[in-house]
Amino acid sequence: MAYRDEDAPSYWAESMRSGADTEKARTAAYRDHLDRIDAYAAAWHAGKISIDEKRRAISDENRMFYGPDCRRNLLWP
Repeated sequence: MAYRDEDAPSYWAESMRSGADTEKARTAAYRDHLDRIDAYAAAWHAGKISIDEKRRAISDENRMFYGPDCRRNLLWP
């Protein structure tokens, strides 16, 4: 269910590319990121995934979104 690093470019890597990203695109990408996290939380609330699956999925989503410099407190061990 979770995305992997290879599935999509890092949000921050994309935003640092020369002139390719606008503020509007970055805002939309962040909103999409939060929507994916909300979907994992909803699946957990509905009993479709376990808490460990939810934590892993959100950790994987954060790793994909923020890239290799993702803060440690956003990752599940």
